[in-house]
Amino acid sequence: MTVTTEKQTLVALAPITPNLGAVVEGVDGKEPLSDDVVASLKKAILKYKVLFFRNQHLTPSEQSKFAGHFGPPGQQPGAKFAQEYEEEGLTNVTVVPHFHADHMYGEHGPTFSMLQMLEIPKVGGDTMFADLVSSYQSLSQPVRDFLETLSASHVMPYYFLPDEELAEVHKRRYEEELTPEQLKELRHIMRPNVHPLVRVIPETGVKNYWVSEQHTNHIVGLSKHESDAILQLLFREQLLPQFVIRWNWSVGDIAFWDHRTTLHSGVADFGSEKRHGQRASVLPNSPVN
Repeated sequence: MTVTTEKQTLVALAPITPNLGAVVEGVDGKEPLSDDVVASLKKAILKYKVLFFRNQHLTPSEQSKFAGHFGPPGQQPGAKFAQEYEEEGLTNVTVVPHFHADHMYGEHGPTFSMLQMLEIPKVGGDTMFADLVSSYQSLSQPVRDFLETLSASHVMPYYFLPDEELAEVHKRRYEEELTPEQLKELRHIMRPNVHPLVRVIPETGVKNYWVSEQHTNHIVGLSKHESDAILQLLFREQLLPQFVIRWNWSVGDIAFWDHRTTLHSGVADFGSEKRHGQRASVLPNSPVN
């Protein structure tokens, strides 16, 4: 797919799979984007769910402006408790080695995120993305119909820790102490929220399920046995190989993905080497059913 404009002579998409992931060529994140190019990229991310821009090497300000073409940038709840908080609205990222969507357990979360990798290990440190639309569509119609009647409770697992353990986890990760007031606010951010199990993407009308093994605690109104059986089916289905891609980073690469239709996971296979990137989030993301 190509778009010709005055400022951007060519935007080319090289799909990684038919439905998940595409490499974008012909876009320089340092330069202003024309309305036509932004519209083309918005259409592409709705189709492919994650886009990759190679060799960008953006400053924090440039990355923030680049992400701002796709919606209002903002900090996710809880970012202010982390040392990685940045003035340009970016958050430093090392690796989160489990499949999730950012702030999936919250009342609202980001619609999109744009991660630029600044430092990578010699080998390893990839990021994996899972397609929640295609895996949902692979389920039989009776199962999809049933899932549409359900809601699920999502929570940050640390929420259930005693105060002392939660404070210690935060201290180990960020090397800073929380005041009692900050600890109370952090626990409030991690609290459970109930969302429809099947969501609708308003721009397209496409449906997908909204669950992850890390954050989905139970299905509301079902027994534990029933809830666990259904969730285990979905957790297995969403990570089948045909629904997952793996991106091997180079310094300066950018991944830009839709949190509503994907899960992602860093791969922590690089030992003590450094892996560091900067993430811009585009808010908000409210569920629709």
